[in-house]
Amino acid sequence: MMKSALDLAMEASNANQGKNGHPCTMIFRSAHWMRPDNRTFSLIMSYLYATRFSELMIPKPEQGLLLSIISTFLTPMRWGISKFVEMFLLYSLPLRQFGLVPEETFFEQYASCQLPAIPESFFERVQEGHIKLCKTRNWGFFENGIVLEDGRQIEADVVILGTGYDGEKKLMSLLQKTEYTKLQNSEGGIPLYRGLIHPHIQNLAIMGFNEALSNLYASEMGARWLAHLLSGKFTLPSIEIMEKMSQKWNEYIKNATPFHQRSCIGAISIWYSDQVCHDLGWNPRRKRNIFQELFAPYSNMDYRD
Repeated sequence: MMKSALDLAMEASNANQGKNGHPCTMIFRSAHWMRPDNRTFSLIMSYLYATRFSELMIPKPEQGLLLSIISTFLTPMRWGISKFVEMFLLYSLPLRQFGLVPEETFFEQYASCQLPAIPESFFERVQEGHIKLCKTRNWGFFENGIVLEDGRQIEADVVILGTGYDGEKKLMSLLQKTEYTKLQNSEGGIPLYRGLIHPHIQNLAIMGFNEALSNLYASEMGARWLAHLLSGKFTLPSIEIMEKMSQKWNEYIKNATPFHQRSCIGAISIWYSDQVCHDLGWNPRRKRNIFQELFAPYSNMDYRD
């Protein structure tokens, strides 16, 4: 139940207004924590999850012994913040009313970029009956529509499979078999150095594979890194070092969230940007003083040239 499916349901309900309109039935297997697209929630997320202090609570790849001790010590605080955000969402959104309370914690879904933004007036459309929500693990087709796991049948004029896409399969379909084999990883995920290049595949860079809550931010940082590499402003480490670092980032995703098939830097985007800044020879500390450095939210505007 992600962004594309929510947007499609809203578009369908908009097109079926009036006395001759029909409701849109949205079938989903699992619920996700949703984020309201408003200033209040944006401020909450900025100060709870987009500061250096917030990232101190998270075990990060290549962080060293001291930061490992700090993140372990601050684990209860990370759990408490996740619970606070869950309570805020349960209070402000009718998630319980419509059976949309996820099984995973807020942090687990945040760390895997599984936080769709709710379209404006979505729950109003659900309450009015223009959108019907139906949770089921399995479903299939019959001649007039959809049949659910419990045998219920839903007649439909049009069925849209708003399931998103599998980035790894899409990527591998573009490559020759030799490169495809190199990308395969027995532990899941594609090990890319800085989320951009594979240590054993020359002349190939993959933009946009790293996700964040703002994919533009992740892609822009990656584009800057790649532009500096191509212009010869820095050199890559050895293949062995790149392999080791790539594997550590894959292990972070695997340990942080059950959705480890995706490459997401959302929960540690500042840490990722620090690595990029070190490669480019930039100062990773972008704030005016130590207090702002620890507690002020970071954004893409902090990395202006």
